[in-house]
Amino acid sequence: MAPESPPQMIRTRKQRVAVVIDTVAPWSVGGRESRYEALLDRFPALGLDVTVYTMRWWRVPPSGPVRYRAIAPRMKLYKGQRRSILQSVVFAIGTLQLFFRRFDVIEADHMPYLHLFPLRLVAWVRRVDLVVDWHEYWGQDYWKRYLGRAGGVAAALERMSAQMADTVVPVTKELATTLLELGISPDRIVVVPNAVDRRRLEAVVPRADAPELLVVGRLLPHKRTELAIRAMAELDPTHRSVRLGIVGEGPERERLEALASGLGIQQRVVFYGALARQEDVWELMKGARVLVFPSEREGFGLVAAESQALGTPVVCIDGPDNKARHLIVDGSTGTLVPTASPTALAEALTIWLGDPHEREFVAREFWDVHDDLDWDASAARYAHLLSRRS
Repeated sequence: MAPESPPQMIRTRKQRVAVVIDTVAPWSVGGRESRYEALLDRFPALGLDVTVYTMRWWRVPPSGPVRYRAIAPRMKLYKGQRRSILQSVVFAIGTLQLFFRRFDVIEADHMPYLHLFPLRLVAWVRRVDLVVDWHEYWGQDYWKRYLGRAGGVAAALERMSAQMADTVVPVTKELATTLLELGISPDRIVVVPNAVDRRRLEAVVPRADAPELLVVGRLLPHKRTELAIRAMAELDPTHRSVRLGIVGEGPERERLEALASGLGIQQRVVFYGALARQEDVWELMKGARVLVFPSEREGFGLVAAESQALGTPVVCIDGPDNKARHLIVDGSTGTLVPTASPTALAEALTIWLGDPHEREFVAREFWDVHDDLDWDASAARYAHLLSRRS
């Protein structure tokens, strides 16, 4: 994998970067949106002239150092519990508008895959590099579980998409290893890790009425939020007054509300929905006793990193596709639960609910192990990568 270092000097002429992503903050929330929000906030000061090409999320384009341009109408991302193929096709067609725009390099998110093929054509014709941010790799087994018989086609599309970029930017070293196994040359892979905004997190004030347990993330099947609800019902009697807060929206919400009601704990489960400000989420996270992270598949696990940086321990499922497990110092900043069962999850939560842990200790332990996961360093590394593509 090609090494990258932060720039020593800011370029005199700003590099024009076309950032292509279908979802952006604050209109959409999630791990990749948080990553791009952090990068876009820092890129202009690092010598980049950035235009974001996305769906039409606004009535009037936002003003500021980063420009936003719509290349597709705003469409629903999901049809039922699965990503919308129609939205992917429409967005991919919209990227052809870049034939008529001015830029020195294209930076694109890998989701939803289809758009990388027309972007490859644009990059060839315009003689610029295509740099692709890569968050996770599903593989054939998971695609078949997700789509059934059509999963084989989707898996092939995913493999082909990974070959479209001049440079692939995985968010973890583990993901970089997976991309190498797919045959991508090491000199085309540059790791720029996800990170947390250390300065903003240090200023967060805990919310006084925060629930003891908190889940943060889109309400999708693979997030396994139902495990947290079932674990709540299995807590021993001394913790039956404990509340669970769920932050996020998604197609699973109605089913999860019905589950809480069916278990008779609906009065102790709070559905906050999607909160308007990132600070609102962090205040709840810092006020909670434990963050519950039952997801079976994560490319990085930004929420888990943020929680530990705030001093809130994380109880995480130790599954092979959950890369967030690499962020946890087991027994120190959280617990890795070996099996995805409500009983095992409840046992781990009980330990932390009864432990008067100090937030300063959890945060210090996290940064001692992950001192490289700061957005200032990651943004500088990424800006250097983009600046030398011209």
